[in-house]
Amino acid sequence: MNFDKLNQWLLLGSHIGILGGLILVGLQIRQEGLLAEAELRAEVSALQVDVQNVVMGEAPSLVLEKAAKDPAALTIAEFHVLDALLINQVASWLNTKQLSQLGVIPENEWKARMERSDYYYFGNPAARAWWEESKSSLDPEFVAFTEPLMRKTSPKGNVEFYDRVINRLRDEAN
Repeated sequence: MNFDKLNQWLLLGSHIGILGGLILVGLQIRQEGLLAEAELRAEVSALQVDVQNVVMGEAPSLVLEKAAKDPAALTIAEFHVLDALLINQVASWLNTKQLSQLGVIPENEWKARMERSDYYYFGNPAARAWWEESKSSLDPEFVAFTEPLMRKTSPKGNVEFYDRVINRLRDEAN
């Protein structure tokens, strides 16, 4: 009789093990599906970035300079370069956000990356105007996080940062 009870317990244990294994396989399949989706989105994004890189050409920094110093004088061609640069950067931040949500990178890495670089991309009046025109088509959580960053970053941040660096270099040279 003890042998029958032991056999029943072993059978129950094996069923629980099989059920647990099936649950783990299901979770792994789900995770792999999410990663495959992220990879497909990254590939589509990479294609878009390639197109935007062609539009930007070889000297987008000249357009950034004009956007910072004389934004109202941007030509349509220069605006397209600025647009491509900003689209690429926003896409990069959104891809980082997705990878963060999937657990591929630390949870708030997308926010940290934005906090480290928003002044560079949005520290000029032309980029700010672009943002105001573009934000309605973006992820609401992304926009909600970005808005306070914009408020604490000077719209003349590019020029102000440049001036501080140049002044430091001049002071050190004297």
